[in-house]
Amino acid sequence: MTTSLEKADGHENISTTVADHVVITTIQQTRRGLSPRHVQLMTIAGGIGVDLFVGVGGVLSKAGPLPLIIGYLIYGLGFIWPTMLNIAEMAAWLPIRGSIYELASLFVDPALGFAMGWTYFYAGAMLVCTECVDVATVMQYWNTDINPAVWIAIASYLCYFMNMVAVRWYGEAEFIMGSTKILLILGLIMATFVTMVGGNPHHDAYGFRNWKNGDTAHEYYAEGATGISLSNCICVRYAVFTIGGPDIISLSAGEIRNPRKTIPKVAKLIVGRILFFYVVGILAVGIICNSRGLGRLR
Repeated sequence: MTTSLEKADGHENISTTVADHVVITTIQQTRRGLSPRHVQLMTIAGGIGVDLFVGVGGVLSKAGPLPLIIGYLIYGLGFIWPTMLNIAEMAAWLPIRGSIYELASLFVDPALGFAMGWTYFYAGAMLVCTECVDVATVMQYWNTDINPAVWIAIASYLCYFMNMVAVRWYGEAEFIMGSTKILLILGLIMATFVTMVGGNPHHDAYGFRNWKNGDTAHEYYAEGATGISLSNCICVRYAVFTIGGPDIISLSAGEIRNPRKTIPKVAKLIVGRILFFYVVGILAVGIICNSRGLGRLR
């Protein structure tokens, strides 16, 4: 089977030859305005959700820092890495609008593409609601006088506005916000290192104090090895919710410049960076916060 892409009249013709039979599918093309730097930051920052900072306290208090790190490693290396490479290969081969939905419809069945599209739409809509609520939660930490609905409305409007502008400006906005996320995590890592070696107002070199006295891993729902295993399970479940998967590359395949070169390059670099930011970020939170203490994140 061979496949070729040709542009004609603003459309992208996908010609697939199977056993001397040629099937030509014409799909309307989107504007390719995303550069490699846009895609890299979108993929990295898209995988770093606010739940890394907001919701991690609940799981940390139930499981402890070590199972949380193990959970992210299991999900990252066992699912994100191979899935990222597989989807990137398919998206680079057929960088069309709709990507995974069109591929499912073209090579499996239109019903599968239809189901995937609506399932992803529902999941994305719920994720936007979650993100807006998290924004309100963070803002309420500094100001409790303003109704949370105000922050939710502002976040919703900004999200809507960014998706209405041209793809180039959307990419620039994602690049700026993604850079801010990365700087925030790097700041957390640096602050953790400085304070743990004694660079704090009390000059207390606490090191890994919060990992001692049985605080490294907690038993969850059961005692002994079963409880520790369940702790790892809930951490994997939390990692599934917080890490944005490899779908970002495939969903933007129709808007990436020179996708045949950009997508493989980005896919090979992104997985390690996402794992680094998440694993080291979780390690930093586990060092600063006592998983059994009252001062943990919520």
